[in-house]
Parts: sequence; structure tokens; C-alpha cells
Amino acid sequence: MRTSLVSVLVVLATVMVPGAALSREPTLEVDTKRVDFETVTSPTIVYSDGIRITNISDEPIALHLAVELTKPRDWNEQFNPLVVEDAGIPPSWDPCDELAPGATCIVYLAFQPDRPGKYAAWVWVNDTYRIKVTGVAT
Repeated sequence: MRTSLVSVLVVLATVMVPGAALSREPTLEVDTKRVDFETVTSPTIVYSDGIRITNISDEPIALHLAVELTKPRDWNEQFNPLVVEDAGIPPSWDPCDELAPGATCIVYLAFQPDRPGKYAAWVWVNDTYRIKVTGVAT
């Protein structure tokens, strides 16, 4: 009897945990999933439209942005042609280190390739939300 009860509890725990993970509420709303810089002539610098990131939870959220660049095959530079140029909370443009409930951070990306090639990247927001970024330099 004891083995049967343990088996039932293990099965119940296995079934319930994925369901709990699926019911997790989102905490941020990101207004775009893609930024395309299209084709630019290097070494021109171009900027994205503002990307709006809003805290839709009831708690303050620390905001962390990271760029993961997919480099051209023959790339060996330390230079990153895609960066987060600016991020702030309007109208005062305070830093977005922490977003209060209901607050929105506006993020601008800069693309400045120093040589021809196809570029792609992910901009990760708190390691959970991601924005695909692409551009071609001639």
C-alpha cells in the first residue's frame, strides 16, 4: 500500500508542476517582437523606433537588457555593431533600472556596422522576452 501511495503522489506532482508553470502570469509587455534595420551603407549609424516595455504586474520589476549578436561567418572583431543606445522612462527619461507597476520604458537600438555583411541579434528583456533584430550592411 505504501508503494502505491508514493507512486500516486509522484505522478500527481509530475502532472501538477507543468500546469503551475503554464499559469504563470506575464510581468512585462513588449510592444514589438522584431526590429529590421533593412539595408544600410557601412559605416552609417541608424536608430530603431522606440520599443515600449511596460510593467503589467503589481510589483516593481528590475529591468535588464542584453544583446546577443549572431556575427557574420568571418567576423573576428570585438566591436558590436548593435547596441542599446538609450533607454528611459518618459517624460523625464529617468533610467529604466527598475519599472514601477504600470510604468513604461522606451528603448532605442543603434545599428552601426563597420563592414558589409548580414547581421542578426536577439535583444533579451529580463532573459524572458526577446526581440529579433536584423540588418544588412553594404
